[in-house]
Amino acid sequence: MNRGSTNVWYENWIGLGALYHIVPNDYTINEDMQEVAELRVDDTWDEQLLVQSFPTDIAQHIKQEVIFGTTENSWDVPRWMPSPSGNFSVSSAWNILRHRDHVNPDYNKIWTKDLPFKISFFLWILWKGKIPTDNLWRRSGYLVVSKCWCCSQPQEETFQHLFLTSETATRVWRNFLQAADLVINLVQVHQVIRTWWNAKCYPKLMHLYQAAPAVITWELWKRRNTMKYGGAISCNRVIHEVNKTLHYLERIRYPWLSIIPPLWSDMISFFEGYKPYVGTKSGSNAILMVHQEAILVQADMGFVFEIMLEIWCLRKNIR
Repeated sequence: MNRGSTNVWYENWIGLGALYHIVPNDYTINEDMQEVAELRVDDTWDEQLLVQSFPTDIAQHIKQEVIFGTTENSWDVPRWMPSPSGNFSVSSAWNILRHRDHVNPDYNKIWTKDLPFKISFFLWILWKGKIPTDNLWRRSGYLVVSKCWCCSQPQEETFQHLFLTSETATRVWRNFLQAADLVINLVQVHQVIRTWWNAKCYPKLMHLYQAAPAVITWELWKRRNTMKYGGAISCNRVIHEVNKTLHYLERIRYPWLSIIPPLWSDMISFFEGYKPYVGTKSGSNAILMVHQEAILVQADMGFVFEIMLEIWCLRKNIR
């Protein structure tokens, strides 16, 4: 607010909305008063006119909350109320127009860092129940002759059957659940995935437990499509591909560890028994030990601090 050129009744200059829509319907409006400047007396509000023109609560709000700027010769500058800076932004306008649901904590665990985006994206679609299985096509009104491609004796292909109760799915899930010492009744896909996410495990295995359901369902879906269109993939091959992806994820997360075993059960044992430590050797050589791997660093007294700093940073990443 500068010189008060804003319209009194039809613009939101008090922060509560246009006065024309705020005052009670039975309140008499003085439409001869047009600009806010008419409510001023020098550098203060005309309190008597405020009381005469507006309801008491609005008059009090104006006196306490609305202030004039120091540039009296300039036009009033409009401010975008939803933005703290007063400047318009598309994002703030979008937040007003859209209907925002409550934050779902499950969606935060769908996206695993360093896991290929296509796998996380697939799990997001699966979580929303949008995977195009035969029963989904049927619910959409299409006539489909359904056949499960995962079993030796084909049954009707459904979402739960494909990813949970089929012969291949059951064997794959059991293989990884037993190694992780998890006991789950394979009843519902979302329930199995949540059990993986909420399982108590060694801290270095948390992201693996988060990623495992995504990788397993991804490989089951790949096998289904390959079998449907004339290819052949064994159940052991599915297990191998899951192991391969999880091992890749660990190599990306811990690039300084070159002896991470490739099998799921061995990976669990490896990280549960993992105890990094730092040791030194007398003389001018500093030795950094990381799980039976030693990096010999030549150092003299002038570089001791730099080596200590590097060791500290590495230990922070490890722990």
